[in-house]
Amino acid sequence: MAFRESIALDAAIFDDTETVTLLQMRADGRTSVTVNYALNSRLSRALINASGIQLSGGERSWSLPQTYGGSLGVETGDLIVQSDGTTWYVISAFELTLD
Repeated sequence: MAFRESIALDAAIFDDTETVTLLQMRADGRTSVTVNYALNSRLSRALINASGIQLSGGERSWSLPQTYGGSLGVETGDLIVQSDGTTWYVISAFELTLD
């Protein structure tokens, strides 16, 4: 078995990831990016209560590998579109690293 130098996508082996389309909505136009290994999960009750905004409970937390976001990354107002057409509006975006 050969080991990869980067562990960034190792979670894709164990988690139920999917390919989605990220629509990066910017003032100068919209860019469509295919994102592999996207992972979504339900928000915890603690996170919903601590969010500071009123949430319905149907929201999802998305994890997108940074390598697929391109130079524009992910920002509030972007859209995530699943293969079945379900579309999610990004209400908050931040970067987490392994560092």
